[in-house]
Formats: sequence, C-alpha cells, structure tokens
Amino acid sequence: MTRSPLLAAAVLSAMPVAVASAQTPMPASGPYAPAVTNAPAPVNKAGTGGAYGPSPYTPVRWNEDYSYLKDPSKRSDLFDPIKYIPLGKRDDVYLSLGGQLRERYEYFNNNTFGTGPQDDNGYFLHRGLLNADLHVGPYFRAFGQIKASLEDAREGGPRPTDADEFDVQQLFVDGTIPLGGKDSVTVRFGRQDLIYGAQRLISPLDWTNVRRTFEGVKVSAVLGNHTVDAFLVRPVVVNVEEPNDGSSQATFSGVYDTISLPDVLPGASTKLDLYGLVLNQNNLGAVGTGPSLPAESDTYTIGARFSTNPKPWDLDVEVSYQFGQIGADAGRISAYQVALEGGY
Repeated sequence: MTRSPLLAAAVLSAMPVAVASAQTPMPASGPYAPAVTNAPAPVNKAGTGGAYGPSPYTPVRWNEDYSYLKDPSKRSDLFDPIKYIPLGKRDDVYLSLGGQLRERYEYFNNNTFGTGPQDDNGYFLHRGLLNADLHVGPYFRAFGQIKASLEDAREGGPRPTDADEFDVQQLFVDGTIPLGGKDSVTVRFGRQDLIYGAQRLISPLDWTNVRRTFEGVKVSAVLGNHTVDAFLVRPVVVNVEEPNDGSSQATFSGVYDTISLPDVLPGASTKLDLYGLVLNQNNLGAVGTGPSLPAESDTYTIGARFSTNPKPWDLDVEVSYQFGQIGADAGRISAYQVALEGGY
C-alpha cells in the first residue's frame, strides 16, 4: 500500500525548517521520510563490537558504528576494509572512511506553470561526498566530510540549492563522558549536520543537491530511555565559489528529547519526541528564507511526535505550535502543524 501523508500546517517564512535555505520541506526519499536517531554513535567496550551489528548508511554518516569490524570474522562486505582501519595495537583506535557519488537528471514540463525560463532538455545534478571518522578510544572522535555539488546545463543557471563547488560539509570533534551503564554525555563542537524525527523541521536536506549544515555546539545525553540533545548553532551560508561560513545574522537553538517506549507495543520501536526550538534572525533574508527585510525576528516552536512500527503497520503523528514576533512593531507570529502518516 502506498503511504499517503496528511499534512495540515500554517507555515511562515521564518520557520526553523527554512533556517538555511528557501527549500520547501519534502520527504527524505520516496513517499515516506524515515525515522532517524539523533543519538551519537554507540560507545562500546573494547572487543565487544558494534551495538547493532552492520550499520545502515545514514544521511548524516556520523551515527554509523563500524566498531564491530574489529572482529575479522564479521568482515563480509566489499567496503569493510575501509570501514575499519586499525591505527596501532589498540582495536578501539581506528579510522573509518566513506563516501557518496550521486547523479541526478531532472526534467520539468511546463515548469512553474510556464513562467520563467523553460528547459526542453533537462539538466544534470552531480554530487560527491567523502567522510573520515577517527576514533581514539571509546570517548574521543573527530569527524570530517567534504563535498562538491555541481549543476550542468540547466536553462537559467543553477538554483541556490543546486551548486556549491567544493567545501567542508562537516568537521567536528566529540568528547564523551560515561555515566555508568549505557548512560553518557557527549559534547560536540564544530560544523555538523542536524537531523531529528521525521525531518519535517530539522534535517540536512539530503534530497537537494546542496545540503544544509550548521556551526556550533551540541550536548547529547543518553539517560535511560531518554536521549536529550541541547544545541546552539548558526546556519552555514553557501558561497558557490568561496569558502562557506556561518551566518552572522541568525542563531538556532533547541532542546530535543527522544524517549524510547519499549513497553508500548513491544518490538515496535515506539518513540515519543518532545522538543522546543528558537530561531533568532537579525535580517529575515539573512539565510535565504525569503526577501531581505530590515527586521529582526524571534521565532519559538514547541512540539511532540509519536512514532511506532508494529509490523506490518507503521504510524507517525506530529503536532507543533509556533509563536514569536517580527520587527520593531512586534508583528505577531502564530502558526501550527499537524502531520499524520500511516502505512501497511
């Protein structure tokens, strides 16, 4: 059965979903945006291997765990030799490499209802990503990712989301403090992708050719069934031919708590997300969210999301409310979102 998401929302141009660009939110791939985890890669005792076995490739790549490959008997994939490269005698000091090459052809007939430049032949979008993940023991890591996003033969030239010739997508360091058992606190500093929930409000926009990223600090605490993130970042502004830099006109902060509910529909990976977000902008056009206006804005979003997957069924429900003000005259912001997705 094809999943048909139902989305009722009042949307303002200052919503956090557009903090780094003017892109319209869309599912990550196909008709359904998959649930994702905001937790750091699992911290494992030396010799025990990854907490989940083979890691699926994820949009942000930093939440993949290849420590299980320290056991040679578990190396079966073509790319396993570069996923776990030991550096010295200790098996918890290693380097993991990864990458992506993506080619896309796009053609739109009667684009924007025939207004603006029309392209009878279509165009190509090329993207390459390379990442390196260095682990030094179970409590320190450094992660870096570079990118190249190119457009070829589009009538009217590239859109803002099409081209960024070469730049750093992510570059951060992690320090983890164990709290006993599986509990821990991880502090992350640097340029990093953020991804939460069903990616309706915060995501790297992987479906566009130029991905979104941020600069700043994030603290992630794993406390029993809770994974609580608190972050303070600024969106990175894309300069196609020059190094990208964080915006001086906007800050984005928030707290996001992902609560695992193993006793609710056992085996269904049931989760409840609670969050609060704050977007402060000195100029509404500072990060490409709309026309440049000489106005400051303070936008607050509170919300909750419930997701479960009692196979073969799945359910995702999210509600949020947004409020704040724009400009010296204190223009009022009031918007809401209700989203419901279900499938079989």
